[in-house]
Amino acid sequence: MFLLMVVGVGATAYLGYRFYNAQIEKYTSTAPAEIPVVEFSEEQVAAVEKRMQSFKQSIEPGATPEELVLTADDINALISKEENLKGHVYVTIRDGELTGEISYPTDSLLGAKGRYFNGEVSLKASLENGVLIVTLDDAKVNGESLPPDFLQGMRQQNLAKDAYNDPKTAELLRKFESLVIEDDKIILIPRQVVEPESAPQPIPADATTPEVTTPEVTTLEKAVP
Repeated sequence: MFLLMVVGVGATAYLGYRFYNAQIEKYTSTAPAEIPVVEFSEEQVAAVEKRMQSFKQSIEPGATPEELVLTADDINALISKEENLKGHVYVTIRDGELTGEISYPTDSLLGAKGRYFNGEVSLKASLENGVLIVTLDDAKVNGESLPPDFLQGMRQQNLAKDAYNDPKTAELLRKFESLVIEDDKIILIPRQVVEPESAPQPIPADATTPEVTTPEVTTLEKAVP
């Protein structure tokens, strides 16, 4: 789910790249933004990973589902382990909103080699009945908000819709009851597993069918019409 949040941030950044490809000078910088890099000990990162693993096991068949609570520190601890994200993405959670600060080199864009896309994206996320919805609330490039018309169009899109193109991801999302961003944390609640009604016990392979005895018909009975 943390990765889906990052995907939402990345999707917005990518669309921003395309939209302003003709305005490289205005919407990119010659230097990267100062993205906070929080150093976490191996023990801290391991503790977050352990909780993630415990949660993953709890939604397996036969296990007791348990909710997962993630703070911004938890997410940034996971980011610190990813070389392609560390120093490029920093997450904060405040007042029910997820904000990602981004600074990525734009060497892959024509005419933008040696420059950087520096932005800030605020997202809202929810999940109900297995449907994850991630929407844009605000986006800034080089400290300036994007044009209102562009923002309005982006706010009407579900940035997580492509997650359902992967059958495994779609199946996983259906295991969750809800996702909410509350105050300074993300809360993910799995569906409670409903135990099926007990089925009739199968007949053992070595079981035999009781023999049915047919009463003998007498000569008199045969003669009676």
